[in-house]
Amino acid sequence: SPLLKIEADLFVDRTGFKSMLLEEEMGSEFISFNDVLLNDTAIATRIPFVDKEEELHNVTDCHAMQYGWVWDIPLWNRIGTGYCYSSQFTRDDLAEDEFRRHLAKKDAKRAEEAEFFKIDIRHGKRKRAWVKNVVGIGLSYGFLEPLESTGLLTTHENALRLLATLERRNGIVNKVDVDGFNLSVDNDIESMKNFVAMHYVLSEREDSSYWKYIVNEVAPAKEEELYDMIVRSPRLYQEFTFASNGPGSWGALDGLLYIAAGMGHTPLGKTECMYRLRDGRHK
Repeated sequence: SPLLKIEADLFVDRTGFKSMLLEEEMGSEFISFNDVLLNDTAIATRIPFVDKEEELHNVTDCHAMQYGWVWDIPLWNRIGTGYCYSSQFTRDDLAEDEFRRHLAKKDAKRAEEAEFFKIDIRHGKRKRAWVKNVVGIGLSYGFLEPLESTGLLTTHENALRLLATLERRNGIVNKVDVDGFNLSVDNDIESMKNFVAMHYVLSEREDSSYWKYIVNEVAPAKEEELYDMIVRSPRLYQEFTFASNGPGSWGALDGLLYIAAGMGHTPLGKTECMYRLRDGRHK
């Protein structure tokens, strides 16, 4: 049968990891984040409650493991849980054994009966989110592991950015608009990549080959990138994105301060804190 031909002024690629339009047809190169985010595999399962009154709460629990981390998401009728790990440092069968031991801490029978399904993770982004008349939204543009649910955030925010860009001049779009959109979404996903990476690289753990490598070898930003983030004026950046019709960005993500503090890093060193308190400059 003949192929169906569809013509449109703008196509939004929502084909997920395949990125059939943005990457395959428009050639927007995939840039991997695997040098910073090492977890490339997950095994997930659905388990019943043992004590629903105790286990049903309104937050997701995350537990650090030997080769990654486990999520526990209480739903109304069950718990969704999974182990996100790096295949560079452990095998699937060893990860499954470690995960079952983790689940068995609360209930051995539940852990033994759990059935796992495997998920391959492809961290990264496309070089440009908007190419000619194709815009990638969601997984077709980029993805980070679900440690901070950034996939939901980027999908939501980038859809709103696209809408704002199209509405700004009643559908009139030129290269300035496209470049502004690409700059904003790129800055967002790069900031989120660094934010997620900080959960690992600031750790004090060195009890496995995985953690030893992360804390000693992985840096979320290269030296020249740190220079750019620190030296370049944030105001100039904001003014440029505004002038180029690029909506505001998440920038450095203030949440980094809280991640750092939880890992023992304070914005000011102990000596400087004492100095400021002594001189009354703490307000």
